[in-house]
Amino acid sequence: MKHTLFKRYLLLLTCTVIGLTPADNRTAIIRRPVVLHAKADDSKEYKRMFVFQGRLYTDTGEISTAGRCGVMDGRIRTSVSSRRIPTKELQSNFGKGYDVQIGNRNRMEVCIDDTWHIFAWHENDLDGVSIRVRRSSAKSAVLVIKNTSRQEVFWGDDFLLEKKSFRTGEWHPVPSKANIAFHDVAYLSDRTAATWKADFRSAYGTLKPGTYRIIKQFGCRTGQTQPEYHTLFAKFRIDP
Repeated sequence: MKHTLFKRYLLLLTCTVIGLTPADNRTAIIRRPVVLHAKADDSKEYKRMFVFQGRLYTDTGEISTAGRCGVMDGRIRTSVSSRRIPTKELQSNFGKGYDVQIGNRNRMEVCIDDTWHIFAWHENDLDGVSIRVRRSSAKSAVLVIKNTSRQEVFWGDDFLLEKKSFRTGEWHPVPSKANIAFHDVAYLSDRTAATWKADFRSAYGTLKPGTYRIIKQFGCRTGQTQPEYHTLFAKFRIDP
């Protein structure tokens, strides 16, 4: 097992990581050109998808009943077949005329038949890379990060926590302490497995019993290409 800790501040400054600080549960959209490379397989039907600000969002299967303001961030303008991947701005493969709002982190919410459905960008879709919780307590958790891809994968100490509502089944951000900062370091994994420990106490205190998921952002690069960032999460439970 190879797990290298290195302080490459220039890398982190150059490759700006989308903020995953607990004090800010709403991730700002990075406004930069994104080229979509979408190859459709006409023999299969895809999950519901749409494009917003150059990013392809995919239906997570989750819904939201949270209160919201009446100001929309956009409306789906055009649509393609469910057997195709949308590539144009505010285009979907499930119809048009639906209102959209920016959600938490890497997520958008779309109102379909009076129900708000949650869509996500680059969530749990980093091929060859997975995370799982090896052990957890009310104070910390140890994650196993497995990388079987051909890519160099890196991550920092930052993370978010969400708790599942027993009543509705929805995931809600765990309230965090104010003015929390994480160490400016990065961890590197290249075709290996590594462990990483999340200490909950400084940002969240001691967790109460329930079902949680830890959310982390990972960067990857192949060769000299610009890094891409993906959000991965792993569930765990705190027993009474």
